[in-house]
Amino acid sequence: MFGPARHKGVLNRRHGGAFLLTVTSLEIRLSCLPAAFDGFRIIHLSDLHGRRFGKANSLLLQAVLEQSPDLVVATGDMLDRKHEGGAAFLELVHPLAVHVPVYAIRGNHEQYMADHMDEAPFLAQYEKELRDAGVTLLDDRAALFFRDGAHILFYGITLPRFCYKPQAAKAPYACLPPDAVARHVGLADESHCGILLAHSPLFFHSYADWGADLVLSGHMHGGLIRVPGVGGLLSPYHHFFPRYDAGLHVLGDAKLVVSRGLGDSPLRVRICNPPEIVVVTLRAEHAQAADEPV
Repeated sequence: MFGPARHKGVLNRRHGGAFLLTVTSLEIRLSCLPAAFDGFRIIHLSDLHGRRFGKANSLLLQAVLEQSPDLVVATGDMLDRKHEGGAAFLELVHPLAVHVPVYAIRGNHEQYMADHMDEAPFLAQYEKELRDAGVTLLDDRAALFFRDGAHILFYGITLPRFCYKPQAAKAPYACLPPDAVARHVGLADESHCGILLAHSPLFFHSYADWGADLVLSGHMHGGLIRVPGVGGLLSPYHHFFPRYDAGLHVLGDAKLVVSRGLGDSPLRVRICNPPEIVVVTLRAEHAQAADEPV
């Protein structure tokens, strides 16, 4: 079904100290994946929150390109509306999109700006600059990705602000049922392998029932503080030990990958929880058969 996660670190320096930018690699097997996409590499970035890794994000750019990606996806909160207006992400994507396609969606920070009249023009300008840089914005939209005569579908859902309220965690399926997912991105096309970009992983059950084969999410910041052998301590929904804090999760035939993110949470804390780039390598069903002994 999927391969073990592999981790490595890229040393960076900040304010005279040192920290590790980790690269987490996952192999995920999808029964629907066309053979042409076997080995397809997706770099999953999330929750940059305006942070820079090196001048003009040069170290983050280098770390991404070293993975030889076929596609880069950014699953929201790449800006921080209170502290930074998106310049750090723009510095990254201008050179990045020259080398590799980039898809992006809104997170709660972007959606908060969209819903406020005084901030909406700034978001509109920021998103125009992203498009001008070559980024494909999947704001309740879908896009086909073609490779060697085959294609897969990428969907991007823009979650409404109530999906980020603490109350949503009490009954996530009722808060965002599968038909609500469909109202945002349309019905899942069962004839194509479908990858859903969704900022919050809280609604994985609904995403799976809607028809997602793979979901890529962020938002949880790895639980802020990671307890060895246990996982993340606290979610943005203000509950302890969140189920979907980081890493790979499986529900039936659907898979979910949650990034620990790159930037800081509003609490400005990351303990045992270094910033993370996730590398997802897709594997087709035929590859599994080839691995089995004759």
